[in-house]
Amino acid sequence: FVSASYDRTACVWRASDPKPIQAFIGHTMDVNCASFSHMDNCVVTGSTDRSVALWDRRNGQMVRWYRGHRSAVNCVKIAPNDNWIASADADNNIVLWDLRKASNKAHLHGHTNKITSLGFSTNSKLLASGSLDGSIRLWDTGSLPVDHASNRFVPTRV
Repeated sequence: FVSASYDRTACVWRASDPKPIQAFIGHTMDVNCASFSHMDNCVVTGSTDRSVALWDRRNGQMVRWYRGHRSAVNCVKIAPNDNWIASADADNNIVLWDLRKASNKAHLHGHTNKITSLGFSTNSKLLASGSLDGSIRLWDTGSLPVDHASNRFVPTRV
């Protein structure tokens, strides 16, 4: 399993070992969240430093920084198809990042309170987000409808 820590690190653990088997060091503030890729070869982390980092498990090195949040990142998830990273921040925003590039694909707005969970469908076509506002929203990652006037994306209605 992977853990996030206030000591600015994320660590990979084996349940049978009291010490971490791998540490990822590079964030400048608390690491608030961490998640494995579905192939287990990468870890993604989110931090109070407002960044998301992608780490290679084979060598422990950071592969890419993703910057663009205006507040602390509190939730991250890698899509099963390894095309996207979704990250949520303390301002109730979600950013969908292109995994191979350091660019964002979409900014998702709609929650009115802290986003506490993110999850992709097994085919990566839907992103679910849960929030302390009491809502769960589904976002269609393949055809995110855009409000061109504000450049904001709106959730799929359920």
